[in-house]
Amino acid sequence: TAFSWIKNRDATDNHMLFDRVRGIYKDIHSNTQDAEVTNVNTLQRFLNGGVQVGNDVQVNTASESYVAWNWYMETAGTGSSNTDGTINTTSTLVDTNLGMSISTYTGTGSNATIGHGLGVVPEFFMVTRLDSGNDKMIYHSALGGTKNLVLNGTSATTTNNTRWNNTDPTSSVISLGTTAAVNGSSATYICYAFAPSQFTAIGSYVGNGNANGSFIPTVNSLGIPIQPAWFMAKSTGSGQDWRVVDSKRSPFNVNSLHLRPNTTAADVSETNLDIDTGGIKIRTSSGGWNTSGTEYIYLAFGTPLIDVDGRII
Repeated sequence: TAFSWIKNRDATDNHMLFDRVRGIYKDIHSNTQDAEVTNVNTLQRFLNGGVQVGNDVQVNTASESYVAWNWYMETAGTGSSNTDGTINTTSTLVDTNLGMSISTYTGTGSNATIGHGLGVVPEFFMVTRLDSGNDKMIYHSALGGTKNLVLNGTSATTTNNTRWNNTDPTSSVISLGTTAAVNGSSATYICYAFAPSQFTAIGSYVGNGNANGSFIPTVNSLGIPIQPAWFMAKSTGSGQDWRVVDSKRSPFNVNSLHLRPNTTAADVSETNLDIDTGGIKIRTSSGGWNTSGTEYIYLAFGTPLIDVDGRII
């Protein structure tokens, strides 16, 4: 495992995000502006099949239920410096097969770029300041380089050139503006970047306001549908939480459980959607999923229905 996201399903604990680049014990919270936290009782080891946790209540309270979403990278270690941008990253860990890279870097306070190492254009990335509290800034290709969302809040899409310098990423670099949230002078950051791959679908849809909502195809980089295992979406309008569903907490349709990355809320049970063959079928008129005329962005991971050799999986 290279990236692990853990949440207590029974209690109002923080969302706990860990990665192999920063190392064990170090977590960030998707639901707050908090700086990085070091706690030896949280994630203690990255394993081939998951992670080892200590006895901190946010990851391991007796008799309480948790979810751990783990992204596995074939690449070993903690990565190395990427020098493609005007800022050399401290370390960048990349798996082009998965379509994910994890980079740490130190800001300059001036417009800059960092290399991501994916070799193709990332369509979703998050930048988080580590040494001080700040918003978790989100880029999505449907919004473009002039706009951003905030993972730790419910705000609508914001237009601001100090986030991504009004510039979309390229196959080699991500552009950074001057805001302290992504590029403060001498401040430290982490960037999680995702590009289309055989396991990833990144896109958007427009709500219809009907309980019989739209079917949203989740298509990978090869144009092949994936069977979603994890699906995160956010309204581009204001006042709506981020939402994550998966195929393990609610393994049958209608998928009725979701977690909200911007809050400490435990599992929320309500009619959400179906996880179908090759996509998502919305089953609610709730504003979190399906306000009429509102655009929603999403990030999804799953298993392709046909592998790279053309065989049905």
